[in-house]
Amino acid sequence: MRCATPIYSNSIQAQGYSQPYYIYTTGGRVITDLDIGYRLNERLRCLWGANNLFNIFPTKFGLTVVQNLNYDRYSHLSPFGVTFGAYDLTLSVKL
Repeated sequence: MRCATPIYSNSIQAQGYSQPYYIYTTGGRVITDLDIGYRLNERLRCLWGANNLFNIFPTKFGLTVVQNLNYDRYSHLSPFGVTFGAYDLTLSVKL
């Protein structure tokens, strides 16, 4: 079993030229990754894994920024992903 919990601190993005049109902060977050393996017998092993187990997202842009600038709901400059958690199940066979 392996569990990793990286901690991401706040990041700031400012958009604009002479004065920022908006300032976006992601907010600090804790992301949990988990892998659990089990050896069924000498030749078979099963592994279950999860990245971003609890589906944590950065702070959303405000609606005025999304509507006026046609932006996505999340910044692409976030230090962690803006997609859902990913889960996998692996069965390995030793020949």
